[in-house]
Amino acid sequence: MREKEYLSSELQRKNYEFELWEAEAATFYFDLQISSVREVLLENKMNELTEVCERLEDKNAIKDLEIQQMKGKMISMESEIGELKSQLHSYAPESKSVEIEVQSDQISSNKLTNGQSIMPKGVLDLQELRTRIKAV
Repeated sequence: MREKEYLSSELQRKNYEFELWEAEAATFYFDLQISSVREVLLENKMNELTEVCERLEDKNAIKDLEIQQMKGKMISMESEIGELKSQLHSYAPESKSVEIEVQSDQISSNKLTNGQSIMPKGVLDLQELRTRIKAV
């Protein structure tokens, strides 16, 4: 009988040990399933972030191209401004000459009209030309 009790207790101990191993295996299997789900979620997130990065890189390249085009336009405009300034400076002596002529014509006109305020059309045209040149 003693042997029977011993074998019975040994069987119970082995059953208990087996249940522990079975519970541990179930835990590992559950952890494996959770890890698999996390892997899929992380993979999807990684793909999504990769797409976002690619779109941002494309936008960045487009912006860089636009910046280069704007720099080119700016350089072109600066060159054009320089040319226009050069042309404007070349008109300065002529402008001064026209101004002197207009003043001379005004003096002559005033002497001819004996103080009358009526100016001939030519003088008015010269004054208008002087005003336009000053505006430039």
